[in-house]
Amino acid sequence: MILEAVRRLGNGVEDPWADAETLTRALLLGVLDAPHFRGHRRLRGRVVTACVDGGWEAIDPESRSPLSEAERLRVIDPVLAG
Repeated sequence: MILEAVRRLGNGVEDPWADAETLTRALLLGVLDAPHFRGHRRLRGRVVTACVDGGWEAIDPESRSPLSEAERLRVIDPVLAG
């Protein structure tokens, strides 16, 4: 899901996963996000995670329910979720 979202952000760039502009856009939008980005002035840091069944998952901060990557990306931009 994340790789596909980065490809979509690339707008036809031949190799969006190696393109600095595309990867910067993915970081700024939160496609590539992590809790420890919180507080950084240029990175999102809005994803909330919790340990679910022994693995770390993105969760809805209000309900505390796990989010699929499609759901997490849909919050950022419905087009990115496919």
